[in-house]
Amino acid sequence: MPANQSNATFHSITLNAIDFLERSIKELEKSPKYSVINFYNSIELFLKARLLKEHWSLIVYNPANANHTKFIQGDFRSTGLEDTIARLRDISKENVEQKVENLFKRIRNHRNKLIHFYHDQYMKGREISISDVIPEQYSAWHYMYILLTEQWGEIFKDYKKDFDRINNSMQKHRDYLDAKYQELKVKIDEDMAKGIKYTECFFCKHKSGKINEIDDPLYSYECCVCGIGNHILIEKCPECDIDIEIKDLCEGVCSKCGKKIDLSYLIEKYGPDENPKEDTKIAYCGMCEYPTPSAIPFNDEYLCLNCLDLFPFKPEKCKYCGELNIATNSDTCVFGCTRCDGELGNGSNFEYNFDIHTPKPH
Repeated sequence: MPANQSNATFHSITLNAIDFLERSIKELEKSPKYSVINFYNSIELFLKARLLKEHWSLIVYNPANANHTKFIQGDFRSTGLEDTIARLRDISKENVEQKVENLFKRIRNHRNKLIHFYHDQYMKGREISISDVIPEQYSAWHYMYILLTEQWGEIFKDYKKDFDRINNSMQKHRDYLDAKYQELKVKIDEDMAKGIKYTECFFCKHKSGKINEIDDPLYSYECCVCGIGNHILIEKCPECDIDIEIKDLCEGVCSKCGKKIDLSYLIEKYGPDENPKEDTKIAYCGMCEYPTPSAIPFNDEYLCLNCLDLFPFKPEKCKYCGELNIATNSDTCVFGCTRCDGELGNGSNFEYNFDIHTPKPH
């Protein structure tokens, strides 16, 4: 597909996604049902727009049968949510966290039930209400906004003003989250009296994040108000044995003695034993792009001690500079990694063939 035609298709899909999202916000109070339907449509389209930037055939359900003429005419079956995210991960090395994918799936399932008149709440004799819709959509937009403006910020930079405008509109509905917290506070207090731990949700700022252990010291929490989940490290203070919560930025402070925990402390305690004669196993994180290596082996996965993302795949050496990276570009030789800009950044003139994912020098 010629570059100008590909850009036009990307622009069209992105504008369509923005239109669905703005319609969703307008319909939120008067028609929550259609708000859910339009909101989910926008999620799928944003993900497909990002995948299109890799190659047009990847958003065709079966790329082996992709026909360019039919694609331009819109006469094709496109990928669903799972396939789109899987191709972003496996081909583009663009990781959408499992907790985010699960949130998108929940909204997709609500959408499907609403379309087919089978939503549980209709079966119980009452229509879906705004208080049912806002927490999940608010949470999903939070993660999508990060994808569009940070992780994929360069690709979607021409639409940043649109995303900021939409984000401001979503913020107006925060009062509903405060009201929901007041409804749930009695149950939260009862849980805490039983020894169940809660933490402050970084998003809605209520102490409503129920903590669950993954594998000490790594835990997860899911906010029962806004639905947002996140990882958290709980580290014992080496001075006074008080729990120190580390939610991101690899830093925590003991509330009793003021002892600070930082990245170097965590790597020394939990990182692999390094042999100076062997290659390092500590990788740079392509998700948060922390300036020093921050991702360590964690069971059969990799854990970034800065952003606390877990990656189900192994790190790879950059084909251009040789640094070990996790969650970086699909072709580091051309595009570089967290530590370099690859051949393109070095001034080389390349034409990239997306069908075979190898550079063709002129």
